[in-house]
Amino acid sequence: MTVDLDTARARFPHLGFGVYAYRPEGGVLLEIHMPGGGTHEVRRPTLRDCLAAAFPELEEPETKTPDPFG
Repeated sequence: MTVDLDTARARFPHLGFGVYAYRPEGGVLLEIHMPGGGTHEVRRPTLRDCLAAAFPELEEPETKTPDPFG
């Protein structure tokens, strides 16, 4: 399964996401916004790489996934 933002949002509806790619030819910053105001940042070359790093369990077939940011 390919990790994408729509899949992450569907599986973790209580999380918010910000995606930034300001610099041409630069990497991507994925911000994950958690209930209560906490954030987690992941920087990788692509958004797909960010999502795979933040949610490795989404690479596997769908099962009952524990929330890594819950």
